[in-house]
Amino acid sequence: MKYSVEGCCLRPLPRDDVEMISRYDRVKRRHLQPWEPLRDEQYFTTDNASARVEQQVNSMQSENCWRLGGPYVEIVDQP
Repeated sequence: MKYSVEGCCLRPLPRDDVEMISRYDRVKRRHLQPWEPLRDEQYFTTDNASARVEQQVNSMQSENCWRLGGPYVEIVDQP
């Protein structure tokens, strides 16, 4: 399932988004710090992003939730 509107696409979180999520967490770390809980250095590793994505995908598959990528919205070029 995928919802697209004016260059923005919402889709279920796939496992192969780990690198993108890990990069997002590191790049936006300082900016988001005032609104985020305290996080140790381990949180910002690719291994931690992988574990979080795996947990979220498993929750979706068991129908406990439907994660739409949180802040990780896919931006697409549309003609």
